[in-house]
Amino acid sequence: MVLVVFARCGGCKWIDILDDAVSLAFLTINIKAIKMKRIAGYMIMAFTMLVLCGSTPQKCRILIIGDSISIGYTPFVQKALKHKAIVAHNPGNGQFTANGISKLADWIGSEKWDIIQFNWGLWDLCYRNSSSNEQGNRDKINGKLTTSPTDYGKNL
Repeated sequence: MVLVVFARCGGCKWIDILDDAVSLAFLTINIKAIKMKRIAGYMIMAFTMLVLCGSTPQKCRILIIGDSISIGYTPFVQKALKHKAIVAHNPGNGQFTANGISKLADWIGSEKWDIIQFNWGLWDLCYRNSSSNEQGNRDKINGKLTTSPTDYGKNL
């Protein structure tokens, strides 16, 4: 799975958001035993905010784009940053990178986002077979990778 965060300066009180993101990460580790890749997402986001931007008084606008993993943690980010940021997720499940690339302009829209976080990878690494009756046509024995490593690299 790959997590990429893009940020632009302006509109956010970054130091307070950093404090909340780091606190949320440690709270999540201690209380909920969340997997490390989710914590890495919070830490990368917090680090990017600290390094790239200064402080201003407006609420930050954050767009999270990704698959079901990001759908799962978006409510926690929204709750943790509710007084400091407007956090949104792309509609539905972003699935694999090629799907996301085809819908990216629609998801971003005309909004002025301060941060856009991309969280993709699991769908790309899944073996699928159109004849399989498993959810998502998964079939590790007879299926093919959803996205080749070469195409996945290009998509990123």
